[in-house]
Amino acid sequence: MLINIILFIIFIFSLGGIIFIIKPKLPLISNLDLSQVPQEKIAQVKKDLLDKKIDRQIIEVVHRIRIKRDNFKINTKNIFLRLKDLSSNVVFKTLAFFRKKK
Repeated sequence: MLINIILFIIFIFSLGGIIFIIKPKLPLISNLDLSQVPQEKIAQVKKDLLDKKIDRQIIEVVHRIRIKRDNFKINTKNIFLRLKDLSSNVVFKTLAFFRKKK
């Protein structure tokens, strides 16, 4: 229990020391223009390129999904038309069969 209190006090003093060191430097850090730093420019260009690539991939996937959906609609329509034709043929054949029996 006593060790926990001592460690907590050391932690608080360490945070106070860090704040004491960083506080005078904060105005300098806030005035820093990151757009002039070459690494930051490179990172921004990479981020922009990745964003464009992801956008292209999303558009491509959506396009593929739309094509498959349209093909599915066409295929199901063709299947239902064939079933309709088959069912009408079966009806006509059964009617003809029963007419022949009479």
